[in-house]
Amino acid sequence: MRLFQLLRGTLSATFQIGRALLPIAADDPTERNHLVTKGFADAAYGPDGRLREIQVDLGRKGGTSEALLPAGASVCSVDVALSEPYPAGATVQIGVEGKPDAFVKAGNLNLTETGLVQSISQRTRVETASPVRVSVRGRPASGDGIAIVTFSQPLR
Repeated sequence: MRLFQLLRGTLSATFQIGRALLPIAADDPTERNHLVTKGFADAAYGPDGRLREIQVDLGRKGGTSEALLPAGASVCSVDVALSEPYPAGATVQIGVEGKPDAFVKAGNLNLTETGLVQSISQRTRVETASPVRVSVRGRPASGDGIAIVTFSQPLR
């Protein structure tokens, strides 16, 4: 049974399990069954392996995040908390350039109550790096809050 072999600068191992061979690569994963080093995982997921978040203010007109969702990111959920209620008829959409309602569609949120966090859970993949965009419609005279977009970044 061969345990370790050096292959193109990447630590690889082939374990014989019965009659099947299982290749395992570390450091630069390219396949589903490859391992990663701590440095690679820290760069992709953060030092604790946690999900990442982007916060955007809703305001009366919406806005765009300064931080970008990385290409290939998977948005897991969007949490919205209102600090000031919106009047009846106002709607909020949250998404990215070209898909303004990719994460939250108009009418999915209760915009008249404060003091609660509304969460939309889903899996939406972002193909290209993009800021989070919030659109507020209905020209409200009042209303404010924040949206927190939680996402994970896949291994290369």
